[in-house]
Amino acid sequence: MSESQLYPIIRKLRQNRMEDELKNKVIKALESVLHPDLGKNIIYLGIVSGLEVQNGNIRFAIEVNAKDGSQMEPLRKAAEVAVLSIHGVKSVTAV
Repeated sequence: MSESQLYPIIRKLRQNRMEDELKNKVIKALESVLHPDLGKNIIYLGIVSGLEVQNGNIRFAIEVNAKDGSQMEPLRKAAEVAVLSIHGVKSVTAV
């Protein structure tokens, strides 16, 4: 393989490594977000799903009972704020 053929592969590996590191930081940040009724962090409770990291854009869902959805809006906002505080994060979408 020539150097020009290796460059895209190396670049993709570096990007994947950086995204894995950022994903770990996101999980750590979400561990600081406590469920208002249960007093445990949302990672420990297992209510964060679908975490995606792509080019500094973060997406995830917080699973709560539909009837509690509007009451849990501050929890969703707190999760977004926690993740936005991480260096390298460009945007956060939490649903």
